[in-house]
Amino acid sequence: MRKFWSAYKLPSSDPEGLHPALIDVLCLLGCLHGPTSLQPYEVIFYKRLNRSLHDSLANKDRLLDFIRASGLAAVYCFARSRVIEGQNRLAAITQFAVACGLHKIDTHDFNAPNLNLFLLGRPRDLTALGDMIHAWWSLFCIDQLGAMVLEIPATLRCDDESVTTIWPCSFEEYEGSGNAAFAPYSGFSSLRSLTPGPDAAIGAYRNVYALRTKSCIMFYRGMRLASAFREGTDVNHDAYVAITVASCLAEDIALYRRQKCPSFDRPSSPAKSDNLVHDSSLIFTISMSYGALIQLFHVFAGDFRSHRKRFDVARKCARFAAKICRVTPSSVNLATWLPWYSAYEVLAWHPIPFEMLGDGAAVAAARTDLDALTDAFKRFGRHYSLDFKNDRAFQRLGALDTQCLSQISQAQ
Repeated sequence: MRKFWSAYKLPSSDPEGLHPALIDVLCLLGCLHGPTSLQPYEVIFYKRLNRSLHDSLANKDRLLDFIRASGLAAVYCFARSRVIEGQNRLAAITQFAVACGLHKIDTHDFNAPNLNLFLLGRPRDLTALGDMIHAWWSLFCIDQLGAMVLEIPATLRCDDESVTTIWPCSFEEYEGSGNAAFAPYSGFSSLRSLTPGPDAAIGAYRNVYALRTKSCIMFYRGMRLASAFREGTDVNHDAYVAITVASCLAEDIALYRRQKCPSFDRPSSPAKSDNLVHDSSLIFTISMSYGALIQLFHVFAGDFRSHRKRFDVARKCARFAAKICRVTPSSVNLATWLPWYSAYEVLAWHPIPFEMLGDGAAVAAARTDLDALTDAFKRFGRHYSLDFKNDRAFQRLGALDTQCLSQISQAQ
């Protein structure tokens, strides 16, 4: 944040300052999420934003700000239900970021020959390199979230081997002589292996930004594998590997939470805005981790043990959602309903097989958690002025088809 405010105070024409496009999109999002009295100004800032983006690209001026502002513009479009425009922006800016080489930052040595990026140039220091890494992974995750909402493939596949950019460190570790400079390589490939590599416990990557990125990728991967399974594709091996990876990730997230933020009831104020940003990211991360496992266990839902594991994860997710919406609803990211709805669908369907098995306690537990999650959605909806309904688009996020239910009952 210190770097941001230092850049903000510089004139907009200063190459070290923030490009007007980035300021315009932040003002636009402020109008969206601020008091209703600010909403009439959205149209003004949206026009200014488009003009600023055009000027940035035409003059090749601070193109990293152009990429970040374009990604946030897509977020605004999604929040305003202009999903086609949002997806078009995402696809275009993701391809532009790839053309610039942001997907191939595989070292923290900012003097490395391969880091003289097309159009963006060479990062002047480790902090600038960190900005590039964070910009890439933020855009990558936004693109995957947009794809999940629209039920279409993301611009880049979740297993695209061309993506070699290193995981993000915390911003503090890019400053001065931070740990990022000494952290060995760890990237996308670490999410494809059954056995965690020697970099699994690297402190530099145990931060909310890296965990958030990984959990989002695993949730998207779970969605794609579950979808392929429903279409009749054999994805057992890929799903088994993904469950192993997602389970290890969930353990890392739980450890991080115990160390950094066990309760989420820390006071928030303008002076403690970093707490709110961090906690919001961690809530999103935990929810995505739950959602990934829920989706992946669907592939093996015909097996009673996997079905029970899926149910248990859904219950944890429901209780977590209920607590968060009760304690700090302002910390909930708008996209967090995606994994929460996966949990909702499991709990809505789950009593059927357990009633068949005569497990009344499990049925009662599911109904209790389902009621709590429903209440969480109501609180969430009031906060964002949304009306959640159990329509087919939501059901597809976590639906358990009746064939699996029949297999479970017959197996018992």
